[in-house]
Amino acid sequence: MTSFNFLNNSLNDYLLAIQGTWSATIQIYGVKILLVLLVVSLGINWTYAISQRDAGRLLDSTVNSLVAAGVLYTIFLNAQTVGTAVLNTFIQIGQATSGLSPAVLTPSGIAQSGLNLAQIFWAAGGLASWLISPMSAIETFVCTFIVVVVFDAAAIIYLLALIEAWAIIIAGPLLFAFASIPWFAAMLPRWGLNLLSISVRVFALLAVLAIGLTEAQGWATAMAANSGSISGNVSLMFQAITEAFLFGACVYYIPRTLSNLVAGGAAAVMTTGEAMLGAAAGAAGGAVASGAAAAGGAARNAAAAGTAAAIQNAGQVAATIRRMLMES
Repeated sequence: MTSFNFLNNSLNDYLLAIQGTWSATIQIYGVKILLVLLVVSLGINWTYAISQRDAGRLLDSTVNSLVAAGVLYTIFLNAQTVGTAVLNTFIQIGQATSGLSPAVLTPSGIAQSGLNLAQIFWAAGGLASWLISPMSAIETFVCTFIVVVVFDAAAIIYLLALIEAWAIIIAGPLLFAFASIPWFAAMLPRWGLNLLSISVRVFALLAVLAIGLTEAQGWATAMAANSGSISGNVSLMFQAITEAFLFGACVYYIPRTLSNLVAGGAAAVMTTGEAMLGAAAGAAGGAVASGAAAAGGAARNAAAAGTAAAIQNAGQVAATIRRMLMES
């Protein structure tokens, strides 16, 4: 029987590179960036405080910079540990919810389930020759192809979710070094929300995949019992194709819906409301723009009138001064 262990091997290779090579390198450069930004911040604050001869500001800015750098350094060193704990917690919840062995809930295990169904169809297709029964052979081939593709796509989606989660955990903290800059302070809560979102997605994938794999075992048992009539029974093939598409749709939509509840969910499910808000904002913007244009026109007219009056007054003053000089 063909094995799909290469998917698990690929996942292990990526995780080994992320957790091994990335982790050490990111920690080294993250600390360097944090120290450089600390020196720059102290230099700017000291220069301004000295130029203003403000000893209080010099002391406050120094204490604030050092405390902020210390807090960021502590968060930076412990972010990977915290992120790993959060992800593993949701993985354990997903495995407990599924009721299946962790060895089955792997990218290779998911693809293997699709391959097992495909082998049943191929065995049944042996009863339908391309020369004797070409239509039955075509139906068997199409059904086998769709089932394998759907299960492979589900396995790849799960594999990519795991890689994305570990990339956020390991590489995300590099941006913490820039959080000492006010414009980048939002990176800390954003990283936490993204970590929680991808962890929820992994949990949902495990739960949905467990249901799909359990159903697939039932399909395999039922179809193996009717393998002699699959090639001539279109309803069995149509059932397998429909259930495979349903499984793929659940794998794609349900985890995305749950993860969107953590951060940015309204953008995915409230399209109509967002359009209405956008239209209202556009109308308000147009009204503001029209008012601004009218106000600008009035301001220009007032400025022109004021300029003319100023010129006229200046001329009158000049004439008065000239008469005074002539009379003297």
